[in-house]
Amino acid sequence: MMVPSDDSEDKEQKTDGVASKIRYLQEYHNRVLHNIYPVPSGTDIANTLKYFSQTLLSILSRTGKKENQDASNLTVPMTMCLFPVPFPLTPSLRPQVSSINPTVTRSLLYSVLRDAPSERGLQSRDAHLSDYPSLDYQGLYVTLVTLLDLVPLLQHGQHDLGQSIFYTTTCLLPFLSDDILSTLPYTMISTLATFPPFLHKDIIEYLSTSFLPMAILYHCQLLECLMKYKQEVWKDLLYVIAYGPSQVKPPAVQMLFHYWPNLKPPGAISEYRGLQYTAWNPIHCQHIECHNAINKPAVKMCIDPSLSVALGDKPPPLYLCEECSQRIAGDHSEWLIDVLLPQAEISAICQKKNCSSHVRRAVVTCFSAGCCGRHGNRPVRYCKRCHSNHHSNEVGAASETHLYQTSPPPINTRECGAEELVCAVEAVISLLKEAEFHAEQREHELNRRRQLGLSSSHHSLDNADFDNKDDDKHDQRLLSQFGIWFLVRKEVN
Repeated sequence: MMVPSDDSEDKEQKTDGVASKIRYLQEYHNRVLHNIYPVPSGTDIANTLKYFSQTLLSILSRTGKKENQDASNLTVPMTMCLFPVPFPLTPSLRPQVSSINPTVTRSLLYSVLRDAPSERGLQSRDAHLSDYPSLDYQGLYVTLVTLLDLVPLLQHGQHDLGQSIFYTTTCLLPFLSDDILSTLPYTMISTLATFPPFLHKDIIEYLSTSFLPMAILYHCQLLECLMKYKQEVWKDLLYVIAYGPSQVKPPAVQMLFHYWPNLKPPGAISEYRGLQYTAWNPIHCQHIECHNAINKPAVKMCIDPSLSVALGDKPPPLYLCEECSQRIAGDHSEWLIDVLLPQAEISAICQKKNCSSHVRRAVVTCFSAGCCGRHGNRPVRYCKRCHSNHHSNEVGAASETHLYQTSPPPINTRECGAEELVCAVEAVISLLKEAEFHAEQREHELNRRRQLGLSSSHHSLDNADFDNKDDDKHDQRLLSQFGIWFLVRKEVN
C-alpha cells in the first residue's frame, strides 16, 4: 500500500483551504447583499483576501525554475508597453487629486478595446497553466468579480476592500486563462461607474500598471489590435466632446489640445483654468534592493512571475530602473519590456536631432520602442518628412510595427472621411454651445441681483467676478474658444 507523500498532502490541504476560503467570501457576499446579521465590513472581507494573495505569491515563488525554462515559448511583441494606454486618460494623476472624471476614461478605454479579435494566438497560455497546483483559480476570479458589487453597498471599509480586490486580482493574473484575461480589462473599467470617487485613482493606476499590461502581453492579439486600430485616438476624443455631457468635455478638450498642440493657433493663449496640465508621475523602481528607488523612474517592466516575487515581493509586472534592469538582463532579457516615461512637454517642432526638413512642424507622435529608445524612453515627435523616412514600409524593412498618432485632417470632404467630418463638426458645435449656456447663466444671475436690489457698482458682474464665483466650476464661455481654434486650424491646414 502506497503512503501519500508530504508534498501531495500539502497540495491537498492547500486545495481544501482555498476552496474553504472561497466559500467564506461567497458567504460574505450573501450577507452584505441581503443584510444578514452580522454584516461584514469591507475591512473584514479585505482581511480574508490577504490569505489568497499570500498563497498565490507563495506558489509563484516556488515555480520559478519551471517558468524560466519555458520563457522561450512566450512570444513577447517587441513594442513599448503602452501605459497609460497610450496617453494619460485623466486631466492629471496628481497625488492630491482624489476624484477623476470616469466617463472620459471609460469612453476611451472601451473604444480602445472594442475591436479586440476573439481568435486565440498560435501559442496559448493555457498549456503553461498546468505547471501550477490544481486550485480553483477561475472560481476565485468569479468570486472576486462578485465582490466588486459590494463596494458601493458598504458603509465601512470601502477603500480597504477595493484595494484588496485589485491587489488579489493582480496576484491572480498569471494563473488566469486567455479567455478570462481578454475580458478582464472590461470588468475592471466598469468599476469606474460604481465605485466611490476616492477609489477612482486606484482603479486607473491598477489598470495602467497591472491589468492592461499583463492582459496585453499574455493576449497578443489585443496588443496587435491596439497597434492596428488605435492610431487615431483623436477620433475618440472628438466623440467625447461631440456627444458627451458638459462635465466630460473639459478633460477631453485638454487632452486633444495638449497632445496635438498644432490645433492651437500660433501665439494663442487661453485663460481657461481647467486646462492646467500636470504630467502623470512615472513609476519608481520596485526592486526591493534598489538604492534610492524614489529617484529612479522605471524604464523596464518584468513580466516573469517568479522574478517579480523574488526581486519585488509582488505579483507581476515588476517595474525596474535602468540600473536594476541591467543587473538581471543577462539571464532574463526575454522577460523585460520597455515602458514609456511621461510626455510632459509636447514639442511643436520635430525632435529628430538631424532633421533637415524646411518645414519642421511636428505632425506625428511615435510611441514605439525603435523611436522612443533614442529619445530617453519618451514618445517622440516628427515632422512630415522625418515621419515618412522612419515609418515608410520601404525603408529598412523593420520588423517592428510602430504605433504612432497622426494629427486630425482638415475639415473638408476631400481629406476627411464622412464619419470623421460629421464628428468634427458636431464637436465644434458642441463647444460653441457652451458659450450660449454661459450667457444664459450670466443673464439669470443678473436678473436675480436686480430683483434683490443689488447695484452693479457694489456687486460687479464683469467676467472675472462671475467666473471666480466658484473655483470648482469650469468657465463654459472660454471652453467654447477651443471650438473656434479647432475650426480655424482645421479649415486652413
